[in-house]
Amino acid sequence: MTARRNQGGTPSMPLFDSLGYLGFGSQGNTSIPCIVPEHKSFRIAVLLQRDAVLVPGQIAPIRERESACVRAIEEVLAYPNKLFLGVACDPSLTGHFKFGTIIEIKRVQRGTDLLILTKGYERFIMLRDCNIPDGSRNRPLRSVIWAEAKIARDVSIRLDRLMLHHRTRPYSLYIEGTAYPPWLCQLMHVSYLKDTAFKLLQENLSWGSTPPNLPDLKYLAPTQFTYKLMAQLPLTLEQQVKLFEMPNVNTRLIHLIQALKLQLQEGRLRCKTCGAELAQKQNIINIMSDGTVGTYVNPNGFIHQIITLSSIDHFQIRSRPTLTDTWFK
Repeated sequence: MTARRNQGGTPSMPLFDSLGYLGFGSQGNTSIPCIVPEHKSFRIAVLLQRDAVLVPGQIAPIRERESACVRAIEEVLAYPNKLFLGVACDPSLTGHFKFGTIIEIKRVQRGTDLLILTKGYERFIMLRDCNIPDGSRNRPLRSVIWAEAKIARDVSIRLDRLMLHHRTRPYSLYIEGTAYPPWLCQLMHVSYLKDTAFKLLQENLSWGSTPPNLPDLKYLAPTQFTYKLMAQLPLTLEQQVKLFEMPNVNTRLIHLIQALKLQLQEGRLRCKTCGAELAQKQNIINIMSDGTVGTYVNPNGFIHQIITLSSIDHFQIRSRPTLTDTWFK
């Protein structure tokens, strides 16, 4: 546990190791490099998650005890860079998804559960479900599927390409099949959008504890910047899925800017089920080493993204507090 100092030089809240509850020991294996074919399809074991979208660059713990998932992971470990491991958000747990994230294995620890520490590597698109014949309507509940996939990189709409289109039509430009005036295209340039999103993020974080890596965000490539932003903002699952599946980084930045503006205007956190106001944005605190939003895996293997609040309203405690599977001591 380490303490940070704020801009005034006084000590700020100490940071907890948000992965400490997993108890990775010294016997955990080292990193397994991930080398994915750039332009060819590959075979991947996809772990299905009901309530989480993992993005490239994000650290995520995975805990499995179900035999099908453990066998799939062990098979990937036995044939590195021939078979790959991925995660996809699928609330139905039937393999009904289009995009997922290839994950790079950082640590492995075998015990009662199989624990692996992973990092999002690259987005992929599923080409075929290897477990179900093409066209079949029978899709049983599953926790893992084998699929054929390929890398799905973002496309950036560059201003020079837009201006090339403009030469053939002087008064408008085409973006995704729609004509826009040149001045609007300038506002949609990826550099302008990234700078706007970063300024809004700084303004949003003025009410909470600033993540220690915030200055580094400004120098990330646009695609990595959007993924980092998605991992740090308290977004709904629907927002995360929509952003993750967007085909180009410009559109994703526009939607992230809208989300940041809405959070500035709203200033409240609400229950996703009933809409009741739970806390003010000033109640969000940063005590985790990986930033404001943390990725947590529960004892049953389900991944959740959580935030920490200094106080909360309109809630009822259903059970006694416990330190089990938390990073508190």
